[in-house]
Amino acid sequence: MILITGASGQVGCAVIQALSKIGIETKAFIHRVSNTEKVEEAGATEVFVGDMSEKKDLRDTLHGVDTVYYICSAANT
Repeated sequence: MILITGASGQVGCAVIQALSKIGIETKAFIHRVSNTEKVEEAGATEVFVGDMSEKKDLRDTLHGVDTVYYICSAANT
């Protein structure tokens, strides 16, 4: 299973779609529940809603993951 951070963005959705097409399972890490449908439609096998600045969320989302595709935000918050 590959974890995709920034999964609801343009690049994240494209990565999920590409991996899904070749049969690779993905877990989408998103920050907002409202983006769940978007990443599911892109082909995410699992969706995890959390905050990357929270150690517990990072620990929980990494369960069952072999690889992480880290997409950082282009926006400064």
